[in-house]
Amino acid sequence: RCPCCDGSSWAIWEVARAATGQMTNMARKSTMSSSTGPCRLRLSRKGASIKPERVSKKEPNAIRTTRFTPLSWLPKSLYLQFHRAANVYFLSIAAISTIPFVRAKWQPKVFLVIFILLAQACKDLYEDLKRRRDDQAENTRIVGRFNARQSSFQETRWCEIDAGSLLVVERGSPFPADTLVLASADSTGMFYVGTKSMDGETNLKERQAPSPVHELLNDNDRMDDERRQVSIANQLVDLGLEVGLEAPNANVMEMNCTVAAKNFPQPSGVSKHNFGLRGCELQNTAWVIGIACYVGDDTKVRLNSFPPPSKSSELERFLNNCVLCILAVLVAISIYFALASEFFLADSTPFYKIFLMYLVILYPVLPMTLYITFEILHLIIGFQIEMDPLMYDEDTEANAKARNTSVVEELGQVDFVFSDKTGTLTANEMRFAFCCVGKATLGPFLPGSDSEDGPGVEQAQSALEGKSGQHRSGEVRAFFEALAVCHTVKIDEDGTYQGESPDEVALVQAASNVGIVLERREAVGNSVVHRVCYGGDRAEDHNITHVLGFTSDRARMSVIAARSDGSAVLTTKGADSIMAGLLKDP
Repeated sequence: RCPCCDGSSWAIWEVARAATGQMTNMARKSTMSSSTGPCRLRLSRKGASIKPERVSKKEPNAIRTTRFTPLSWLPKSLYLQFHRAANVYFLSIAAISTIPFVRAKWQPKVFLVIFILLAQACKDLYEDLKRRRDDQAENTRIVGRFNARQSSFQETRWCEIDAGSLLVVERGSPFPADTLVLASADSTGMFYVGTKSMDGETNLKERQAPSPVHELLNDNDRMDDERRQVSIANQLVDLGLEVGLEAPNANVMEMNCTVAAKNFPQPSGVSKHNFGLRGCELQNTAWVIGIACYVGDDTKVRLNSFPPPSKSSELERFLNNCVLCILAVLVAISIYFALASEFFLADSTPFYKIFLMYLVILYPVLPMTLYITFEILHLIIGFQIEMDPLMYDEDTEANAKARNTSVVEELGQVDFVFSDKTGTLTANEMRFAFCCVGKATLGPFLPGSDSEDGPGVEQAQSALEGKSGQHRSGEVRAFFEALAVCHTVKIDEDGTYQGESPDEVALVQAASNVGIVLERREAVGNSVVHRVCYGGDRAEDHNITHVLGFTSDRARMSVIAARSDGSAVLTTKGADSIMAGLLKDP
């Protein structure tokens, strides 16, 4: 994480705008607070209700991450500033200069101290206003919320979403709350979410609408998206859904809730695989419809965030230690001069008065503008970071943001960057280069400078057609058929492949390039059918009855495909270190 980033969440969250607006009847009765326990949420034509009832809020889904409020800004800023030894010293000198027997002009010292403290407080306010601006942008995002009385989705600001709101989230948009997805544009009820803003992972996570609810919906995919969404939303409202919610907690790996309806009164369990958490982006699915279950400070991302800390850099801590050393020398010199005046000049003035006078006389040894210069340099460097053309992201059309300029000098002291994997620091693009079938190697498959297929594609096609004596046609066909069958890749409307991870897409695309093409993937009953076309002449359906997903422990993925004769075929792909052992001893 960049040391200039403020807060503990990967996503950018800031303070909510106090905006007015009238909630629709769909979910205006109540909302949950972060201190609530388990509850039950019921959806009906009359609106959403929660039992036990909760205290409602004007903007239940608004979030706030600023450090200050209008009342706490100046006191809290001054409190943080007095952690610096120099500010305590300057204030002490200004107070001492007002004592009559010191005989020093107090006005310049007092006014300068006030100026220094106010300047640093204004700098803190400026940074907090930037957080407030970002927070307003977050809370005023627009999402579609279903109005049961008007039977339509209406544009609603995020901050007005409360528990029980029936929402439609479009592709590329983040979820405004922790949402239980009940239906998706995919006929299988499947959808993908990107969690990059939460955990930095670029691979997509596969999620699924609860089967008991999805099976009750009469979904006509021939209708246009708007009419289809309204039709599904009306059916969901008429089902009389009742969602049992556990108490809000910060564990993002677990979600234990239940869902029931008139047609299946026995509650069915739902887990994190049925939810879209706030901040996660919907990907590879045109849209989903879900019910907001946890909003505002009850969401997982908010429960895992902390108030923005007051950060100090290594240079500032070093400077603070230097100031303490200078003050120690200054006090020692003042004591020495006071003692010398008392013993050698036979001055009748009390020792403490002479000590305080010398302390005021020698105070310019430590310049009062030291920290002002320090803060001005912070602002200048932060502004340069935000305007640096080399840090401009063309994809998002956004410049870098220095969220906390107090630690910008830390960036210049970075010598090593440790990363858990290459995908964190690269574009995370996977391309099929070589493969080994039996004892023969095919490749490279990478296209050349003229964008034509690599020689590996021609080698594989020749082997499939039986024209290559070096490669066995059956082994090559079985290899690429395994790549086209063992996966969870889906096909977009434009024919492109989309999957949870780029390497899985690269393997399916490699099989397609050599002529074993995944044409369609659709749900049929409790199984998924992969239609694979072989060279354009023959197509075969692979009935996938079960998928054993890839995990770090297994380091492999398997699918079970049922055959018409009652037998089944297990296809597995995985890391070579694991697969080599399985080939020797299955």
